[in-house]
Amino acid sequence: MNVTVQEQPATGSAARMTGVIMSPGPTMQEIVRRPSWIAPMALYLLVLSIAFGVYAMKADWVAILTTQIERYNLSGLAGEDEMDKHIRKKTEDIRKRTQAQLALANGQNVVGWSVMVFHFFLLVYTTLFVMMGALAEIKLGRAWLNFLACLGIYLGVLGVAGLANTVFKDAPQSALLLSTTATLCFVGAWGWLLDRHTRRNPELHRMLGAMAHAWVIFVISSFVLLLLSLLKPAPIETPADQMVRANLAAVADTGLPALNALLSWVDVFSIWCYSVMAIGFRAATRLSTGIAFSITFLPYALFAMFHVAFKAISG
Repeated sequence: MNVTVQEQPATGSAARMTGVIMSPGPTMQEIVRRPSWIAPMALYLLVLSIAFGVYAMKADWVAILTTQIERYNLSGLAGEDEMDKHIRKKTEDIRKRTQAQLALANGQNVVGWSVMVFHFFLLVYTTLFVMMGALAEIKLGRAWLNFLACLGIYLGVLGVAGLANTVFKDAPQSALLLSTTATLCFVGAWGWLLDRHTRRNPELHRMLGAMAHAWVIFVISSFVLLLLSLLKPAPIETPADQMVRANLAAVADTGLPALNALLSWVDVFSIWCYSVMAIGFRAATRLSTGIAFSITFLPYALFAMFHVAFKAISG
């Protein structure tokens, strides 16, 4: 008797993105077997853009920037008059733009910065696992050169935006059209370069798939930002990174800047995302659960330490 064994079809993108939330272990095993990454990353950028766009349309950018400038005037080094002049100069361009123009300009920065941060940390984690001997076939030099190529394009986009704002100083709509076009072209070029490179490197492709799907957790936090932005009356004076307060600092204000900074890193969405990422990295590297989680949370812990040290120094 001939028995025909049919290969089980690959799980669809929607099922994978749901699976990393409901059942991350089996889902990550499937992702490692058949890596993919474009769909979850596109979803993240789309939801982030919508959520931040709604927030930005209701934000009081002058008040937010003023608060940030005053906060980093360490120990009151600048006098009151000097500080007022500095604030007026820094907010001059903001006062000339409409709310929609400010939302579009800030949205470009968020999207461009997000993809570069994602790419950078992908290589940081890959390098750490290579150092552990878990990824033997990845050519790190080429992987970092690919990142530098993408970074060069991104710096070019920032240059175009800066030039556009200078040349079209009195026509912000023209400057935004040019900078928006440059940003969209950059995201497309970045995605093509990264996908082209990782498809030639199966181990890196598996790492990319695991990390991209783990970032679906940040899609949830972006939805929360969207909901809070819709419910909060305008003008919103709270910075975007403080809108979704799902950390211990939100419920336990100690009055000590350094301790509050430490508690702010105990964040529900971040810990959830990094835990799912560790599950994916474990599947991709076949290391033990403890080692995979330790390496995944290492950069997170280091950034937390730097933040706490800065708050301790600056007060």
